[in-house]
Parts: sequence; C-alpha cells; structure tokens
Amino acid sequence: MARVKYGSLVTDISGSIGGSTFQRSSYGNTLRNKPIPTRATSPAQLLVRQYMKQAHDAWTALTAAERTQWQQFTTFSNPKIRKDHNVIMSGHALYLKYQVSRLLAGLAIQDTLKYIAMPAWYYPSLVYKEEPLLYLDTNAPPEAPFTDMFIVFLVSTPRPPARKYSPAGLRLCKCEGDLWDTLSFEADYITNFGALPSYNDVLHYSYQVFSSLTPIFSNIRTGTLIVTPL
Repeated sequence: MARVKYGSLVTDISGSIGGSTFQRSSYGNTLRNKPIPTRATSPAQLLVRQYMKQAHDAWTALTAAERTQWQQFTTFSNPKIRKDHNVIMSGHALYLKYQVSRLLAGLAIQDTLKYIAMPAWYYPSLVYKEEPLLYLDTNAPPEAPFTDMFIVFLVSTPRPPARKYSPAGLRLCKCEGDLWDTLSFEADYITNFGALPSYNDVLHYSYQVFSSLTPIFSNIRTGTLIVTPL
C-alpha cells in the first residue's frame, strides 16, 4: 500500500486502474492492490453476467452506422450515468443497460431505435398480500393498460421499520399483470427468499420503468413499502 499526495492539477482520484485501486481511508489517500471479492457468486450475479456478455456480443455485431445511431439517440433520451447526473450516458452504455434489462424481463434483444414521446408511468405505493399472492400497487387508474412497458423491480426481505433505506440484499422480482395496479410477483419473491412476507412487514425496494419499444426509461425510485392485506 502506498500513500498518495495530490497537487494543484490532480486533486482527487477514485476507482481502479488495472490491478490497482485508489482509495480514501483513515490513513489518507492510498494506492493498493485491487482486492479480490471473497463472497461466493450468487445465481443472480451469474445470470446478469451472462446477459452482459450476450448484450456485448450483440453490440459488437452492430455496424458502425448502427452504433452511431445509438450514440446519437442519447441526445434525444438524455440518459444520465448513475454516479453523476450531469454526465450523459454513452451510446454503448445505453445499449448494454437497455438490452440487459430486456433480457431480465424475458424479452429479446432489440436493436431498432424509435423516437417516441415519453410514456406515462406510475410508481409503487403499497404491497398487497392475499395468500398465496403478492401484489405491487402503483396507484394507477384501473383502466391504465400495462402495455409497451416493463419494470425492473428489486425488493428485500422484511426489515425493521426504523431502518434507513439500503440497497444491500435487494433481489430482482418480475412483476406480472395486465393492469398497472395489479402487478403480482409472489413467485419470484418465494424463489429469492423462501417464503412470502407477513402483514405489516417493511420491504425496501428499487424500481425503474422501461419502454419495450425503444431505450427510454424512468428515473430510479427507491424506498420502503408496507405489506398490507388486500
């Protein structure tokens, strides 16, 4: 481990380069060997890696003109990177994010771009339970059809009510339903966690809506939901 001192030109560095990682700790700014993860890889991580490879292979199969179209599309959809909302995502990053999300939702890779108006979407308000079913309520009008959209919904096991929101331990649950206000996800929840939550349990979630027609998506909503009798 080496201690790093910054000057007037370079005031801060973070992240990894090759096999080295710049890190800020109680010792100051340091440069150390990049740590090797010790936790076992989960089936969900392996699946995402498989989809990332599939999406990357699809990107390499595009022509130069098609890749340029994806880059130009970012000026229309204005997607931002997660760590800095002042930085617009590259066409390559947008392609990977969109295709992996489609694959997670059970859809095929889509290379065709469409310039359409931003669709209306709704966000979670409650989780309803009616044994043996679990519903995500989005507070949408009953007549609002669930078409041309898909959701990336991650949820946790029950957590203490006073616990601050944390993304750790969230697992993907596919939402299935014909209407925005009746999206069921009990099958994936049981697969992920072994059993349904109880009434009044508090779940942490992350939620993002994508268009199935073209790579435009909502901002990411996070928070807590209470399991309520239907």
